[in-house]
Amino acid sequence: MPTLSEERAQRVVANDPILAPLIEAPDEVSRGRALEQILFAVAHPLVRSIMTRARSTVLRYDDADDIAATIDLRLVRRLQRLALFEDDAVASLIDFVAALTYHTIYDVLRRRYPERARLKNRVRYILTHNPRLAMWNTHTGAVAGLRECSGRAPRRAALDKRHASPQMLTANLPSDALEAILRALGAPILVDDLVAVAADLWDVVDRVVPERHAAAVDPAVLPDVRLESRQYLEALWDEIRALRPPQRAALLFHVRDADGTSALALLVLLGIASLHQVAEVLEMSAERLAALWHDLPLDDLAIAATLGLTRQQVINLRKAARARLSRRMARAEGERRS
Repeated sequence: MPTLSEERAQRVVANDPILAPLIEAPDEVSRGRALEQILFAVAHPLVRSIMTRARSTVLRYDDADDIAATIDLRLVRRLQRLALFEDDAVASLIDFVAALTYHTIYDVLRRRYPERARLKNRVRYILTHNPRLAMWNTHTGAVAGLRECSGRAPRRAALDKRHASPQMLTANLPSDALEAILRALGAPILVDDLVAVAADLWDVVDRVVPERHAAAVDPAVLPDVRLESRQYLEALWDEIRALRPPQRAALLFHVRDADGTSALALLVLLGIASLHQVAEVLEMSAERLAALWHDLPLDDLAIAATLGLTRQQVINLRKAARARLSRRMARAEGERRS
């Protein structure tokens, strides 16, 4: 079995060299500094660039903060796993961040603008199935064009509906219509721009569906959902530690964020609790917690098996834990404001 240093060396070789300081960091403080440097020097500028491009085409301005926060949370969670555990390698951080950003933008658009999302899927299908058309990737995003233009850089272009040919307006023959549009444009175009042109020509309109802002972690565990307040999270962690051991386990094994993944990573990331401290609170070894980490959050049956309890007992324990936390945090808030 390889030693920890050998295992780290293997991961450094497998991953983007930019990530080496994060993987080789000897302690939590060093990891935090390395992660911060990666975010601010590499990830955030790229995300801002892509977001600026998307904002000028398909995104509302007020989408940006929500999407950027979601990207940040997902990226931090992924890099933290990479630093702590043997995980799938990130061969190119730039490619990974770009893909994550585009996927997150698409997730938001798909929920908020379902008709536009359906149109984009339709356009991409046609581009990959019409032999006279092509789609390829560039550093600015997916590009659409005629087959003979494949590989060329895109240019910004638009079509005035008043000057569109009847064939371009024939939405019920989309393959022929897209080919006519691309021939009229005379150059490759970003797929998102092509979707915008097609939506305008084919009168594809979405009624904007407002989204409720989801809490970044389980709202039943964090009643006021104030993740920006480190002091609040530290107080919450202290209250969790004061619970009875079975209550702590029933709660922490289950706690999740808005993506349905374990929110324990957030406590470790912010330095509020180390992996060893979380393991201690759960009354297990850090090695055993590390083995379970990728399976978190656990469902009630899995928690019950881990604790040697019934599923209903786990539910009751978590309910009692949440009730106590709500009372204690509400009381602390009242004392702070008085």
